[in-house]
Amino acid sequence: MKKRIYFPSLLIALCLSQVLSAQGDNVDVVKPSKWEMYMKLGTGISNEKRPQYSTTQVNYEGWYEPRISASIGAGISRSIGSNFRLSTGINYDYYSIKSTPRYLTSVGPGYYTTSTGVLPVISTDDKLSQLERHRGYLSIPIIFEYYGERTWAPYFKLGVIFSHRVYDRHKSVYVGTRQESYSNATTILAAHTFSGLFGTFGGGVQYKKNHRTFTFGLTGNAGIVAFRKSTYISNIPLPNSLQIEVGVHQELFGKRRKKSTSL
Repeated sequence: MKKRIYFPSLLIALCLSQVLSAQGDNVDVVKPSKWEMYMKLGTGISNEKRPQYSTTQVNYEGWYEPRISASIGAGISRSIGSNFRLSTGINYDYYSIKSTPRYLTSVGPGYYTTSTGVLPVISTDDKLSQLERHRGYLSIPIIFEYYGERTWAPYFKLGVIFSHRVYDRHKSVYVGTRQESYSNATTILAAHTFSGLFGTFGGGVQYKKNHRTFTFGLTGNAGIVAFRKSTYISNIPLPNSLQIEVGVHQELFGKRRKKSTSL
């Protein structure tokens, strides 16, 4: 009878010792950090409002034809409370526009004499042309963002972007054969803007996994103020864009510590 009781008792003792040993081990625990690093990419359309001026009684105020926009950026974010974060970093923002078809004109070469003096020959194309303009800005954003706490959650952002133009290229899409004329009409494509203040807004959905957050949504930039204006146009608009944007946030400075679960 004693042998029958001894064997089950030994098994119970061994199992209990294993449980107590496992509970006495230290477990790695990562304390969440308020700091994150982020990267983002975006592409979409851009446009710009034409400044208000007249050429031979024709008012050119309105919008250019939309073209491609793009953005790439990186920076850091800091959580404020449980549902907000403040972000800053550096972006490269690209904007392009295209003019509506028009007859282009140019001054010279050549001169002619009138009763009022010597005037340059103005040449006018005999076919419609379009001009493109491509610009790039280095930008510093300051963005305030709301986000949800669940694995899948919405996010919304609002902020300002300080931008300085570092790239500017004009391109003539098509130029017809120039014919001499004596018109003093001229063509200006967009504004000569060096730097400016943009407003930015957006929203979408985010997915959290292992201290990393992926975002997908729409973002828009709208030019507000030009810091340096052209000498020949007093009212200078800035580019606007609407883009599909994807990004990733990686938590930084997470504190790893040992947590004992021993009884």
